[in-house]
Amino acid sequence: MMFDSFYRAFERLTAVLAAIAASLVLAMSLWITYDVLSRYFFDASSPWAFDLSEYALVWITFLGAPWVLLQDRHVRIELLVDVLPVRAQRMLGILVCVTAIVICAILTWRTGVAALQYFERGQMMPRIWRIPRIWPYSI
Repeated sequence: MMFDSFYRAFERLTAVLAAIAASLVLAMSLWITYDVLSRYFFDASSPWAFDLSEYALVWITFLGAPWVLLQDRHVRIELLVDVLPVRAQRMLGILVCVTAIVICAILTWRTGVAALQYFERGQMMPRIWRIPRIWPYSI
């Protein structure tokens, strides 16, 4: 019973994160369109659009990934897996999940250490938008 309520809460959280990611995709398409049109018609570029797109792509990836995985919509090499016996498929699936957990834990640890160092040192991104380096890493 407790697991069901936890799972429903996790589903809601991933849906909210996916909605934020989708909103970022929409916003990014608007500011890129603005940048292209302003360059074409007025010969004036918007250098902030490129930096903002880089940041948005990182956030879109990490905000949307939990929903994609929860919906089982991620990319797989089914051609190889489908020819295996069911037991081997299960074992391979468990191995892939355990490997993913280990890799995610390592990435979380290393990124967390880097983000903490950026925060403590007050490092800024060397871009048009001088934002604290912690923000792109916080996701």
